[in-house]
Amino acid sequence: MAFLLLTSKSEHYIRDRVSLNLKEILGNKYLISREWGKNKSKIDIAVLRRGNSKKPVLMLEFKTNSVGSHIIGYRKEIENDIDKLRKIHAKHNRCYVIFTSLFLDKTISPDFADIVKYYKDINSFINGRGFEAKFKNLAERYEYMVQLWNNLSYKKKIASSDLPRVIYAGKFYKQNTVKLLAWVIQLTH
Repeated sequence: MAFLLLTSKSEHYIRDRVSLNLKEILGNKYLISREWGKNKSKIDIAVLRRGNSKKPVLMLEFKTNSVGSHIIGYRKEIENDIDKLRKIHAKHNRCYVIFTSLFLDKTISPDFADIVKYYKDINSFINGRGFEAKFKNLAERYEYMVQLWNNLSYKKKIASSDLPRVIYAGKFYKQNTVKLLAWVIQLTH
């Protein structure tokens, strides 16, 4: 998983993996749809009852970034996803926006500069260049990311966990430990 998260647009991989897991778990009882809906209102993943593909019982939108300091930059995109879900949100639907961010234990070797997406940004964040220079260790960087998340104003409109779930994604070429921080935002009625 670490390899795919670092060498591709990770949001696509995460959405596809969640879709496949939902299909395996829910089997024949429900249909899983990727890019459900029309035009700009497409939902990343919708779970539909068989025989009723117009009313999903679960809708998921995903946003992923590779650099923790960019959480603030994703605010508008997350708010747009929340607004999109609210427009088609019915009381019987469960709607979530899942925001994930990569979290590495150390800088990525220059040997991988040509294959890792956002190589410079990731290493800059880990090295503490710019405003991140105040962090002494991974724990402080993690706390900073949680604090950024908690300060986003749109949280007042939703129910969500303040602390991210931490998902171990494995090792990248036996050199970097890669984790995925995931915040799950549940829309309320």
